[in-house]
Amino acid sequence: MAAPVPYEFQRGETISVVLDCAEADRSLVTAVTAAMKPSLVDRFAINQAAAAIPFTVATTATGWLVTLSATASAALAKGLYFLDAYLTVAGGVEISPVARIKIQDSVTGG
Repeated sequence: MAAPVPYEFQRGETISVVLDCAEADRSLVTAVTAAMKPSLVDRFAINQAAAAIPFTVATTATGWLVTLSATASAALAKGLYFLDAYLTVAGGVEISPVARIKIQDSVTGG
């Protein structure tokens, strides 16, 4: 059985995901970038040949909010995507766990 998809969005809506900083001192993080890529034929494998889709990153009280605009979301094909973030921490790099995001068409067609 396939693992559940934790995030579902409709094409044309803003995509926002909160990344909590539970295990590290957030003050040591000097940069955060986030991006997603589509899966390969809706399987749980990342299409590494696809261009990365960059998200904007905003700091929150407990971590970061990564967002893709509604306009950028409208251009996505429906299907499964994978999102992660790169954090520069004390001169090194840490990569967040991968989040699975499912993009669906809306009924109203937005």
